[in-house]
Amino acid sequence: MTKVLQFDETTDPPASDGEGLTELWAEIDEIGWVVREIGFAADGTIRHKRPGDGPYGRYGVFDLVGFEPSTPADIPIETFEEVWKQPRIPWESEGDPSGLFARFVDWWSRRGDFRPE
Repeated sequence: MTKVLQFDETTDPPASDGEGLTELWAEIDEIGWVVREIGFAADGTIRHKRPGDGPYGRYGVFDLVGFEPSTPADIPIETFEEVWKQPRIPWESEGDPSGLFARFVDWWSRRGDFRPE
């Protein structure tokens, strides 16, 4: 029997994946492995689903994390299933080369050796 655990910025491990998620629900199987994930942005929109579409749909925040099977559920599985049916809202920068380039330039400029022309 599966169950759903809820993670946010205060839990260990935290929900944050470095991509702006503030809450994550993880469906855990009977031996403690993550089966599906739903990640939410601060505004409550679904921004991550695993498995799913999008640039990270094949990868999960908790791919290599196992959980104690005796951990009590935080979210009813029926609630998870209803939310799972809702579409994932892409991030603004997904599929936008200029957005990806802007993020790269921002990252590069913070390195200290960036010399804009």
